[in-house]
Amino acid sequence: MLSLSATSATAAAVKVTEQLPALQAQIGKHEVRDAVFDIQTHTLHIVLKNLQRQNVVYPVPRYQTLLSQLTADGAHILYSGTKHEASKSHHHLRYIAGGVVIVAVIGMGGLLYVRRRRYQAEGGAATPPSAS
Repeated sequence: MLSLSATSATAAAVKVTEQLPALQAQIGKHEVRDAVFDIQTHTLHIVLKNLQRQNVVYPVPRYQTLLSQLTADGAHILYSGTKHEASKSHHHLRYIAGGVVIVAVIGMGGLLYVRRRRYQAEGGAATPPSAS
């Protein structure tokens, strides 16, 4: 029983390259669970309901028809191929926030130091509180 689950797990992890007619047959049989369109490479990564992964290279004019077929079939559609990089202003804001935190910590430390020195100068530390 253990070997059966291990082989099904490795079969699910392997991606198979399929042709477009085979994909359309699987769409017609309602076997497609997830579809990820890679816009830059014109590749469609699909996950079937039996968790088998497949790659299909599609021509650009067929994008709209594939999208409408997969949507009508009820497949979950995702898009890939565009990587968003963090803007430089985001990094500047991060450094500013870090500087504010450091200044606040130093300020609180200085305040506590000054208050302790004044308390000791007034004789607060020399005389213990009376137990009356």
